[in-house]
Amino acid sequence: MTGLRLIAARFEGEGSSVLNRLRLWSALVLGIFVLLHLMNLSVLLVSGRLADLGFAISILPWRTVPGTVLLAGAFAVHLSLGLRGIYMRKTLRLQGWEISQNILGLLIPLLLIYHLIGTRFAYEIWDVGGDYTSQLLLFWFLEPAWCAGQILLLLAVWVHAYIGFNSWIQLRPWYPTYKPLISSSFIVVPTLALAGFVSGGLQIRALAEEEGAVPEIREWRAEWGMTETVHDSVLHYTLICMVGYVGLIASTLLVRQARLSMVSRSRGSKVLYNGKIALTVFPRDTLLEAIRAAGVQHASVCGGKGRCSTCRVRVTRGLELLEPASRAEKEVLARISAPPSVRLACQLRPAADLEVLSLLAPSVGPEAATSNPALGEEMEVVVLFCDLRRFSQLAERMLPYDVVFILNRFFEAMGLAVTESGGQIDKFIGDGLMALFGIESGPSRGCGQALSAACLMANKLEDLNRTLASELERPLQVGIGIELGRAIVGEMGHGDSKSLTAIGTCVNTASRFQELCKEFDCQAIVSVDAASRGDWDLSRFRRREVRVRGQTRAREVHIIRSARDLQLVRADASQFSYPGGSP
Repeated sequence: MTGLRLIAARFEGEGSSVLNRLRLWSALVLGIFVLLHLMNLSVLLVSGRLADLGFAISILPWRTVPGTVLLAGAFAVHLSLGLRGIYMRKTLRLQGWEISQNILGLLIPLLLIYHLIGTRFAYEIWDVGGDYTSQLLLFWFLEPAWCAGQILLLLAVWVHAYIGFNSWIQLRPWYPTYKPLISSSFIVVPTLALAGFVSGGLQIRALAEEEGAVPEIREWRAEWGMTETVHDSVLHYTLICMVGYVGLIASTLLVRQARLSMVSRSRGSKVLYNGKIALTVFPRDTLLEAIRAAGVQHASVCGGKGRCSTCRVRVTRGLELLEPASRAEKEVLARISAPPSVRLACQLRPAADLEVLSLLAPSVGPEAATSNPALGEEMEVVVLFCDLRRFSQLAERMLPYDVVFILNRFFEAMGLAVTESGGQIDKFIGDGLMALFGIESGPSRGCGQALSAACLMANKLEDLNRTLASELERPLQVGIGIELGRAIVGEMGHGDSKSLTAIGTCVNTASRFQELCKEFDCQAIVSVDAASRGDWDLSRFRRREVRVRGQTRAREVHIIRSARDLQLVRADASQFSYPGGSP
C-alpha cells in the first residue's frame, strides 16, 4: 500500500509541473487577446473609424479555425484548471492575493457570457456583424443595464491578469529593477481602454438621443443583423449559460466537499511541524495544504505552484521514506543549492510519518526565493560589537522609564550609525549591539564600512551626551570591537523570531575586543586584518598583540583611544560623512 502511495505521489508531483505549464501558456494566449482588445478600445479616444479598423485587423487571426481553436482551447484549459484547483484544495485558507485572484477568476466567465454570445456566437450562428460603433450603441443606448457589467468585466480581467503575471514574474532576479515600469503599464493600459469605452459610448448615446434618430437606429440595427428575434435569443442563451456556469461552480464545491469527507476517513501521514504542531497529511495532499488547513502561517510567495522556494522545509526525521523530488522540484532547489534534507512543502506528499522544520518566516518576500540564508552559508564577514560602559551602575539610580528612554535613544543613534555606513543590525544585546558588514558588498568594502560605522558611532554618542546632559550623571561611554573572519551566516531562531545572524570564531573575537577596551582604556579595538583589508592606514594608532580568552593564538590589533579619530585616516571620504564637520 505504501508503495502505491509513493507512486501516486510521484505522479502528482510530475503532473503538477505539466499543469502549471498549461496554466501559464493558456494565460499568455488569453493575455495577448485581451491586450489587443484593450489597445483597440483606447484608440476610441482618437477616432472611432480608426478603432474599427484596428479591431477588424486584430480580430481576423482569431476568427480563423486555428485561431478559434487556440483561443477557445486556452479559455477552456484556464477555466478547467481553475476549477480543478478549487476541487483539489485541502483548504480555502489562502493568502490575500490568492483569494482575490480566485474570486476574480470565477467572476470573469459570468461577466463574459453576454459579451461572448452577443458577439462571437451571434457572428457565427446568426451572421450578426458589428464593429465598435454597433457595440457601443448596444451597451450605451439599447441595453444600458449591461454596460456596468462590461466595465466590471474589463477591470476584473485586468486585475486578475496583473495578479497572475506578478506572481509569476516577481521571481525573476531582474524584476525589482523593472517593477515600476511594469506596474505603470498595468495601470495605463486599462485606464486608456476604459476612457475610450466611456468616451465613445457617451458620444454614441448623445447621437442616438437626437430627435428623429430612433427609426434610423432600428434600420441600422437590422442591417448589422441584431433583430429583435436575435436579441431575444442572445438574452435567452445568456441566461441559460449563466445558470449552467453557476451550477458548475456549485457542483465543483459539492464534489470537493464529498472528496474531503471521504479522504478524512482514511489514514493520513503524521507530520510534526516545528517540533510542536501535529499535522495529518491525507493521501494526495501536499504538506503545504496540511499546514494551511491547520491554520498555520507558512511562507509561499508563488501560492504553492512550485515556482519559488519560499515554502521550503528541512526534513529532520523520515527523509529516507520520502519519494525523491520531481524534476521541477529539483530545479527549484538547485537554484538555492539546497541540501537533500530540504524539500518544498507545496510539492511534498508524505507517504510516511515525518518531522519537519520551517526555514523562512511567513512574511518573506520574493527575494527569499533566489537566496538561501536560512540554510546557512559560510562567508567572510566583518563583525562589530558595541557595548555601553558602566550603564548598569547608572541604571540602579534611575527610574525604569528613564532607563528605557535612554537605551532607546542610544540604540537609535548606534543603529543609524550602522545602517548609514552600509551595515545591518544583527541583534541588540542588553545594553549593546552586534552588527554585520560585507554580507552583500564583500569583506573588503565591509571592513571600510565597519570602520566608518565606529567613527560615526563616536560622533553620534557625543551628540547624544550633549542632548542628554541634564539626564545623565556622567556621559555615556562605549567600547567597540571589530574583527574580520569566516562565519556561518543564515536565518536562525524560530517562527517570526528568526533573523539573519552569524556564528563563528570571528563573532566571539569581536565581542572579546570590545571587552578589552576596558583594560586598555580605549573606545575601539580593531584587528589588523580588518584594517588592512579595508585599505585604511591605521599606523598612527598603537599596535600590539592581545590574548583573547578561549583562543591560543595571539591577535594583532590597533588600540584606538577615540573612534572619532578614525575620521582623520578614512580611506575614502565618500564612504562617510560627519554630521558636524571635521572633528
